[in-house]
Amino acid sequence: MSKTSKLLLATLGAAAVGVVAGILLAPDKGSNTRKKINKKTHEAWDYLADLVLAKKEEAEDAIDDALQAGEKLAKKAEDKLKEAKAQL
Repeated sequence: MSKTSKLLLATLGAAAVGVVAGILLAPDKGSNTRKKINKKTHEAWDYLADLVLAKKEEAEDAIDDALQAGEKLAKKAEDKLKEAKAQL
């Protein structure tokens, strides 16, 4: 896992703990507090799901780019080999 990913996860975790602590310490009825926690939890999961989906798409794009580059390189090598054989 990269340093950026670790930092992002640590930041999100700290933010989540801060939000929950703030809600729990706020002077409000228990039912309202539970609703707020539930709402914030769903928002956090939605955000994380979007983040994971975006990273997955980035990874798929990078893989596609690498495959295309590999195919071009293989074609170039094949052409060079044909040229070398023709010169023999």
